[in-house]
Order: sequence, then C-alpha cells, then structure tokens
Amino acid sequence: MKNIFEFDRLTKELRRSRGKRVFTGGVFDILHLGHVTFLQKCKALGDVLIVGIQDDKTVKKYKGGGRPINPLLVRQKVVAALECVDFVTKVSEFNLESLERVCDMLKIDTVVHKRRKSFFDKSKYKDKIVVLSPDYSRTPHSTSLIIEKIKKCG
Repeated sequence: MKNIFEFDRLTKELRRSRGKRVFTGGVFDILHLGHVTFLQKCKALGDVLIVGIQDDKTVKKYKGGGRPINPLLVRQKVVAALECVDFVTKVSEFNLESLERVCDMLKIDTVVHKRRKSFFDKSKYKDKIVVLSPDYSRTPHSTSLIIEKIKKCG
C-alpha cells in the first residue's frame, strides 16, 4: 500500500506533507470500534496522522503467547486502509528514547497515547504529548475482550 513505509523512508515521504503532524502507536491486532474512534480523535488533532504499529516481537513480549493474532503486515494494511490514517510505519519499543527519536526524525507536533506514561514527564517533548484515555464504560471494546468472547464460543 502506498502509505506503509519503513521508518527511514517515511522521513523522506513526509517532506511532501504540510500541516500539523500527529503521531500515535499501538498494536492494533484485531481492529475494533475503540481503535477506529481513537484514531479518528487523533486525526482531529492535526493534519497528518502517522501510526506506528508495534512489531510482532514486541507484541509477543508485552501481550504474551498467542499474540499478535495478526502479523505486522496484516495489521499495517488494515490500519492504513482507514480514511483518517495518512501513514503507517513499524515501531518496536515505546519508551522515552524511541518517543524522542520519532519526534526528532518525523518532526512531530503532537504525540497521542491512551495512557499516561511516567517517562513522558522526563521527555523534552512533554508539552507535545496528549493523552486520550478510552472510555470503556461507553465503548467496551478491546482486543482482549474480543479474544475472550471468541474463546467462549469455541
């Protein structure tokens, strides 16, 4: 797909893009309404939405055995197909160093995350970070809940 790029190539592609750049990241294993709503809210914060999708090794490390359900390329293609998403790239760890690298290299104006991370306060980009916490009482969607529901059916 035309908007899925390796990180280094993405920096070159973004030279053609104008406007406020917003970056967010995640697993996006089984895309659901919570993901779509979150990404639409991210896009509303700027002009260009860049989504970093965690690689399979990182997902397995943090989510455990059996995850991801879908391999990286499948997850990238599904997210890239959303109208609100302009670019998709692969990311590994999400920590202070990787956050600052993304901001530096991609000239990010806003970083969106769904949870407050303690390392945000130490970042030189702390003023660029927006936390959009999902309201699970209104939209009880999560990949883990979907997986559990499927297991109960089988």
